[in-house]
Amino acid sequence: MRKSIISTVLALALVIATAAPAFAQGADRFDDVARDDYFFDAVDWALENGVTDGRSETVFAPGSTCTRAEAVTFLWRYAGQPAADKGGCGFTDLEAGSWYEAPVYWAFANKITDGMNDATFAPKGTTTRAQVITFLYRTAGEPGVSGTCPFKDVPAGSWFEKPVIWAYENGMFSEDNIPSAETFAPNEPCRRADIVTFMYLASKYQKDAEEEKQVYANQFAGPWMDCTSGRASMTIVPKVYGEFAELIVKISWGNSASETAEYTMNAGFDEKSGEIVYSDGALRSDTYSGEGELTGSVLQYEGSKGTFRFDGDVLKWTDDREERSAEMVFERMEHPAPEAEQLAGEYFKLVAGIMPGSAGSSLREAEAFYKAVDFAWKNDLWGCESGSLRDNMLKAYESLTEDERTAFDEGFMGLLGLDADAFGDYAAVKGSFEDAGVSDMMEKYSAMTEVRMCWDRLKSFTLTLGNSEI
Repeated sequence: MRKSIISTVLALALVIATAAPAFAQGADRFDDVARDDYFFDAVDWALENGVTDGRSETVFAPGSTCTRAEAVTFLWRYAGQPAADKGGCGFTDLEAGSWYEAPVYWAFANKITDGMNDATFAPKGTTTRAQVITFLYRTAGEPGVSGTCPFKDVPAGSWFEKPVIWAYENGMFSEDNIPSAETFAPNEPCRRADIVTFMYLASKYQKDAEEEKQVYANQFAGPWMDCTSGRASMTIVPKVYGEFAELIVKISWGNSASETAEYTMNAGFDEKSGEIVYSDGALRSDTYSGEGELTGSVLQYEGSKGTFRFDGDVLKWTDDREERSAEMVFERMEHPAPEAEQLAGEYFKLVAGIMPGSAGSSLREAEAFYKAVDFAWKNDLWGCESGSLRDNMLKAYESLTEDERTAFDEGFMGLLGLDADAFGDYAAVKGSFEDAGVSDMMEKYSAMTEVRMCWDRLKSFTLTLGNSEI
């Protein structure tokens, strides 16, 4: 796929410093553009970004057709007026030194248009709607499409079918810029109002696409499974809770029933590449008895270098020592949530039984906190499918009596008061857990980032019970 030209432009925030001057009053300066016109915002955007100045100071001519020279010039200006020379362009109908000469050379060099034939561009020819959408599609880097075309007048397999599907899938059509829900009119001349509207909507699509592709360190955190073999699992957690610049990666690979391999890496996030990188990868082989007891552990190597990077929704791994890394593709681990009955009995009713203010409530609070954290960890809640967890928690809560709900709400607020110290300053609350007889395990849990992340998910979904926008 050709590198997206628009993505480069958007890195400059679509501010075209060298373009034709925009006027302070924007689209309001044109006598033939009203604020309630569907293309008003698009014309305003075109002025602001130097795409066009209109046909005159006060006339935009929205209903006039757009010539082929105008179309590529709009795109060229939109791209920041990059330098362009003739190169291998063989068009003989371009006027030397004309305002459209450089835009045509640029469009040809970037394969946005091949002209009418090898020698003819037809700069004064009318641009059709199919040509405009295709120009935009190519400028965007010819992204993949997966749907079908809804328009009866777009032939299957035609050169403009994919561009039209792309534009349709990304919201570039409305009742204002297509003849009907079933027709696109590909061979009709493209009006100036529509070309700037298509370009305006394409810019919004590309901006959304670039933001969606932006990778942040916290997106790596969580449990992962190698979907190619199903034998390797991976966890990625921050070295310091809440700070994702440094990450600890562990991969466990089951070689056999009695032998496993474990890779460990202290990794950092590279903002420029959007990857996590490491240079201290270590591989250890562990062997177990038939009863599951560890019988041996051997360090195979250390000091390997590698990266993890997103490829869509999956993670690809590259390691300079581990040959299997190139074959592994990790997808985020998701499994069904605990059933509503289990959530009601082991979490909601547990917390409802604290009864704040009554005798022994502080001891019950510490015990309930430990059991709630233990429940979240043992049910691997950070790897639960969000929809089923949300739905089952709501069902569990609604299954409580009114008195139990009130008791749960009061008890849960007590757990929140214990939360920060239990995971941040355990020594300050150790006595409470000792009195409850759960100090050893709670102290162990307090030091495990993955346990805290499981608890945080249970806590977060509790705080947003009934909110479908979790």
